[in-house]
Amino acid sequence: MKVLIAAEGTSWESPVAQKFEHAVWYLLIDTQTGEKEVYQNLPPYDHNNILVMASQLHVPTIVAGWINAATARLMQSLNLRLVVAHKAKVRATVKKLDEHILDTADLADFRQGLVIPGVIRRGLSIVGRKGPKHVGSAGSPASTPRGHHHLQQYGGRGH
Repeated sequence: MKVLIAAEGTSWESPVAQKFEHAVWYLLIDTQTGEKEVYQNLPPYDHNNILVMASQLHVPTIVAGWINAATARLMQSLNLRLVVAHKAKVRATVKKLDEHILDTADLADFRQGLVIPGVIRRGLSIVGRKGPKHVGSAGSPASTPRGHHHLQQYGGRGH
């Protein structure tokens, strides 16, 4: 099986990139033979071209720590699956994929910008400063220590 892994380096011991779109390197790995092809993420929007290439090469699975809603929509249109490997190394991730320990995530959750349990990220509603959580004066949710500090220091005056 071939997988495309968003990574912070080109070696087997490199960490999986926290965000697919911000990855410096993309590793196309054949999990059965161990063959590895390396692609660099060149701005602007080269990650979209890499997804299209992966689809053309019949790579069914993409591995990253997180993706944004636009990438989720593109992946869904290309019939690609996502495996969330948060704070993992490339070698350990490939091993877990071979052993069927890692499972694919539901792209619909990412398209809606929802927070996936076990992965610490803000949903799109928080990034857009709208939604269920109260946003502090500096743009940080009031439930975080930084947001609480800003509410105390500035009294919610929008500084």
